[in-house]
Amino acid sequence: MNTITSRISRAGLVLAGLAILAGCGGDEVNVPKFVVVSDADPGAAERPQVTMVVSNGEEISGTFVITLVPEHAPVTVENFLNYVESGFYDGTVLHRYHPTFVLQGGGYISPVGADGIPDHKATNPPIALETKVSNVYGTVAMARTQALHSATSEFFININNNTRPNTQGGGYAAFGYITDMSPVVGLLEAPCVDAEITGDGIYGCLPIPNLVIISATRTR
Repeated sequence: MNTITSRISRAGLVLAGLAILAGCGGDEVNVPKFVVVSDADPGAAERPQVTMVVSNGEEISGTFVITLVPEHAPVTVENFLNYVESGFYDGTVLHRYHPTFVLQGGGYISPVGADGIPDHKATNPPIALETKVSNVYGTVAMARTQALHSATSEFFININNNTRPNTQGGGYAAFGYITDMSPVVGLLEAPCVDAEITGDGIYGCLPIPNLVIISATRTR
């Protein structure tokens, strides 16, 4: 089962600040350099996009667009699009919310309760880790186990400038970004309960009623 590791989860409580972990001084050596992506990049208008519709079936819903960056994370983008185009994400839930840190989902079918460990949806084989894009606010990255090359379907949305996941435990592969985060911010208003549903000892806030991905569609 994919998750952000416990050390990364604790970063939700003590973030590494807003500084981007990019080597910017000529005298700095062995400092990983990460790309901060945006719509201002050359060729950004040609990047593929995926539109997600999410709802808890009551008052909370939102539609947001993920712009993908295959020039920086080709394997990860191809993997994500394979899941999208197969309809894999439809009906899965955003199951883990860490305030000021991430919103994670893409692996469990609704309904998911707080009283047991649900079955994870069958996935494609895991992919190679690509760490080039910085996990800043609004970026989307792959969740994984403690094994580096273990990401499958689960992803997380960075709801803060979480540059610590760039390198922590080998890093986490950001592969896209959400320009308009207002629908995601609205989703964070969904009621949730503390739960550990994945069997890995990492707790988060599970939205109940579940935040369900109604559809994930490639729109560019």
